[in-house]
Amino acid sequence: MLHDAQFSWQNWQIKARAAYVLSTNYDSRLYAYEPSLPYAFSLPAYSGQAWKTCLLINYKWKNKITLSTKIGRMDYLDRDEIGTGLDLIAGTHKTDISLQVVWNSL
Repeated sequence: MLHDAQFSWQNWQIKARAAYVLSTNYDSRLYAYEPSLPYAFSLPAYSGQAWKTCLLINYKWKNKITLSTKIGRMDYLDRDEIGTGLDLIAGTHKTDISLQVVWNSL
């Protein structure tokens, strides 16, 4: 289940997503396009039982500079560890933060 919302006002653009994932295992994982930073692409694989939320904020300053940030959080309901090997995280949630500055000189 996915729900997206978008709001624009003057030089601000805000996008938000809330998703509930329920798959039996990694072999039955789900893929869904996710809003991302400008000039970037995101198609994550979801598995297990979890909530995924993300917030994307863009600010256009004087038609030359665009500042963007994305905050995404995955909260798993069916495990105490995330990942494997060197990427193993002891916990039930993972938060990702991305920042981008684009300067248009044209």
